[in-house]
Amino acid sequence: EALGSYHRALTVFSDRKGGPEQRLEKSKLMANRAECQLRLELWEAAEKSAANALALDAANAKARFRRARALTELGGEPNLKASLDELEELKRASTNGALGRAETLLQRRGGKERADLKKAHQRASDGLKKAFASGNAGLISKEEVEDKIRNGSKSEIEERIAALSDRDASTFTADPKDPSGWCDQLF
Repeated sequence: EALGSYHRALTVFSDRKGGPEQRLEKSKLMANRAECQLRLELWEAAEKSAANALALDAANAKARFRRARALTELGGEPNLKASLDELEELKRASTNGALGRAETLLQRRGGKERADLKKAHQRASDGLKKAFASGNAGLISKEEVEDKIRNGSKSEIEERIAALSDRDASTFTADPKDPSGWCDQLF
């Protein structure tokens, strides 16, 4: 109901630029609409509303915090970085150079999620490097897996997976900087 009310209030302004007071009022309405969207878990819409509020009034601290919250909820490296940047901007703009409790908690959460995401990317990268170093021997395509499952050969797939996990990339002596010797060792 509140979201509809803010939408109706914003239609009064339409696309008119208006004077400074009108821009500030429109910014407040957009920031409040962003809060409604956050509570309804409409993360993308909340981020857009808060960004529009900031475009009208860059000093709108509520809009900046709400944009940071939406970006944190959206997740992903670029969004988490943007969220932390918004919180740093809030910190710079504050009179005492500090964040409030809610902002500090969001900053910690965003920082932790970003660190976790970086670790996950590193693990995935390490896994791909290991698979490449082992020559991907034993890997099969998705279609082969589906065929084997349909034909009742699930145990064969499990054996191949177990063989891959037992395999150690250090058994290959080729220089990782020069992959030309890897093919010879595999064949």
